[in-house]
Amino acid sequence: MLVGSLVVAPVGASTTAAGTDQATQPALTASEDEIVRTFTFSLTPEEPGVVDVRMQFAVPDQVFELETSVPERATVTDTNGFSADGTGNYTWDGETTSPSISLALEANQTGQYHYKPSRAEPDTERGLMFVDTGDWALVSVPGTSVWWRYRGTTRPSFETRTEVAGSGMAGDRMVYLGPHSTTTRDIGDQTVSLVVPDAATLESDPESILDTIEAGERALPPSPVERSLLIAAPTSVEWGPYGLAQQTDAWVRADQSISDPNNVWVHEFVHLRQDFETTTDTRWIREAMPEYYAAALTLDQGRIDFETFAEHLERGTNARYDETVLSQPDTWGSLANYVKGALVYGTIDYRIRATSDRTRSARHLFAAMNAHDGPIDQAYLDAELAELGGKSVAAELDRFITTTRTPSMWSAQDHETAFGASPPVFVTNVNGPIEITGPYRNTSVTGSIPTLVPGERITIPVTITNDGGTTGAYAVPLTVDGVPVANATGTLDSGENANQRLSYTVEQPGRIQLAVGTRSWTAEVAEPETPEVMDLWATPATIRPGESVTLTLSIANPGERPATGTVTPRLDGTALEPIDLDLAVNETAERTQQITLDGTGEHTVTAGDRSITINVVEPTETRHTTPTQTPGFTAAAGVIAALFAGLIAGQRDW
Repeated sequence: MLVGSLVVAPVGASTTAAGTDQATQPALTASEDEIVRTFTFSLTPEEPGVVDVRMQFAVPDQVFELETSVPERATVTDTNGFSADGTGNYTWDGETTSPSISLALEANQTGQYHYKPSRAEPDTERGLMFVDTGDWALVSVPGTSVWWRYRGTTRPSFETRTEVAGSGMAGDRMVYLGPHSTTTRDIGDQTVSLVVPDAATLESDPESILDTIEAGERALPPSPVERSLLIAAPTSVEWGPYGLAQQTDAWVRADQSISDPNNVWVHEFVHLRQDFETTTDTRWIREAMPEYYAAALTLDQGRIDFETFAEHLERGTNARYDETVLSQPDTWGSLANYVKGALVYGTIDYRIRATSDRTRSARHLFAAMNAHDGPIDQAYLDAELAELGGKSVAAELDRFITTTRTPSMWSAQDHETAFGASPPVFVTNVNGPIEITGPYRNTSVTGSIPTLVPGERITIPVTITNDGGTTGAYAVPLTVDGVPVANATGTLDSGENANQRLSYTVEQPGRIQLAVGTRSWTAEVAEPETPEVMDLWATPATIRPGESVTLTLSIANPGERPATGTVTPRLDGTALEPIDLDLAVNETAERTQQITLDGTGEHTVTAGDRSITINVVEPTETRHTTPTQTPGFTAAAGVIAALFAGLIAGQRDW
């Protein structure tokens, strides 16, 4: 069956093709087959401003046509299995196993995104966002469109991977090329790799940078991505922004301090936690949120005082923003979404905390927006604000967004009242190895879960911690494919934690997705392996009729999941006593049997694909002869006589 698909595949995302048959539309089935596109980046020291990129594809069998565009900033330098089709795109020849296109990618990009982190009047400044100096490069992973056609009803998925040739680090959205050092830390459910180029000089040390991010993480919702690159950009070039985030990865100028109300490290990290789209009337939130949190979380860590924090937010009351309506971008003054937006978003946090007696905060709004299915518009924002702070508060906050009204900065005393104790914030962490128990094995694993078999029970130990400032009740489920199968509940005071165990017994073969808190695992469930006979021997191998022999079988499980089954040895084709056994992965067991053989000749014993021969032979007849003795002449007497004769023979006549 011929199925056609059109896919526009953004980098860093897995994209599934949607197909329609020319005649009928079959029900598509899930498949592990996937098209994999790999970008490999390398420096070109002899040509600054350009990096080499190899775009290579792995194509599953059911795909028979594939076409790709090339990035706008790239020039094709070589192809393998691809040819130009005259439209600017390239078509696969359908035969080359790993087709590829080599590109010369223009690395330098300019723009204006941020403002100088000083208390002076903010202003934008156009400069570099990405660059290649020849010795090092900080580049954006390009996006291309890919189209394919495939046969049958098995739908291929799509994945993009990034690599570097030589020294460097590749993320899903950004790549650094050149000598560097890396410090990696798990922050919540997100693995952050801080890349420090040899060409960069940090204002703050790597551990302190990760500390300020980790300390602020508890005020943010869970990460939508598993791993992120955070690159300290060398300051030897003229950057436009002071930092830039793109979905999974971010860079920050290396000279930025963590003890400033405009903590750019925290600002860009907050961007990495944003997992929502906005409409025009809520676009201001995209930058207002991280700008507010950068100052608020730096204050919370004691790196700045309240006066510095208040001065930073109070800039939103500057006369230049008198005509700014945040919901109307065409009215914005210079960087109004950052400056006035931060004051308004901070006011949202303050008012929600104050009216809910510190049981709710803007973190709840952030999490709700991330979880919302669809763009965030003003109507949705008003509804959430009413839910969190009440209708009157929502109406007040709406006026700060949809009119020129500007809120006043709250006082230090008001801040202590509203922020003195944060809402209960429950953080769930896996606190030990995952246990796998059942009839085949009792083991524990860290990292990925091995293939399971029906009947095995998986147990995940967790610690639930209340990182907030007030007592609250928690309910932490273990879900399988999104459905709760176990639940941990309780109440925790501020700073208190509890250890819980969540268990589930797998039942049927297939792929399952387990999740608890912000962690998730994919596990395969399959029927058990079959035990294999690795060796077979008999002791002894040759016997007489009626004697017994011991058979020894070495039985193993060389597979990747537990094994269960019956091994039946056979004697001359006749089944002997069956052997039932369960084996863990890579386990070997020995089993013995006694058998007695009567008939002479060769007997064959088989088990699995092993075979031995036992010989049964008649006993050999042995003749015994009794020595003849001279009557009255014993052996002892013979010895004495011999000695006497010798003495006589030895005498001489003198």
